[in-house]
Parts: sequence; C-alpha cells; structure tokens
Amino acid sequence: MTKDKNYGLYVVFGVAVVAILAMGIVGGDITGLAGGDWWTNTRNTNSCSDTEPDENIYVYGEVKMEHRLGTEVKPDECLSDEKHLKQYFCSRPNRMGSKSYFCSNGCAKGVCLR
Repeated sequence: MTKDKNYGLYVVFGVAVVAILAMGIVGGDITGLAGGDWWTNTRNTNSCSDTEPDENIYVYGEVKMEHRLGTEVKPDECLSDEKHLKQYFCSRPNRMGSKSYFCSNGCAKGVCLR
C-alpha cells in the first residue's frame, strides 16, 4: 500500500512541475519578466543601431543590438542560393528585425548586385 501512495505523490509532483513550466512558456509571469517574454526582455532592452538605416539593398550594413547580456551584431547577408539578401534593421529604438529581398542580378558580400 505504501508504494501506491508514493506513486501518487510522484504523479502529483510531476503534474505540478509541468504546469509551472507551461505557465512560464506560454506567457505567465513565472520567470519574473513582464509577460514571460524572455526574448524581448533579455535581448532588446537597451538600444539598436544600424550602419545603413535606409534599408538600401545595394549598400552593406550591420545592426548592433546592445542589451544586458552583451552586444550582438547582425550583418546583412546573402542566403545560400546567392539570389536573396537578408537585411537586418532596427524596427524600433530597442528592437531588431530582418527582411529578405530577391536580388535579380544575384547577391554577394551582403548586397544585391546591380
């Protein structure tokens, strides 16, 4: 009979752990961060700067995101097919975004060829 009681405690404990983890993943405040949004709160809390703020596909640029975990630099880059450019930009003062563009003449070194 003791084995059954212990098994039941393990099941209750396991369900409680899963519930707590699920609350943190789907947006509960279990992590201590507003809304449980880890990416926004750890990566994008300070500042974003872009060396090429006009989003010109023919000019190479880099986005620098400074946050409490350090500094992250994302350069404009050609995708593996060498026909698409992935360009990073600051979507707000404290957020980074990216767009992909088709380069009709190909892509090299982070820019569309003219």
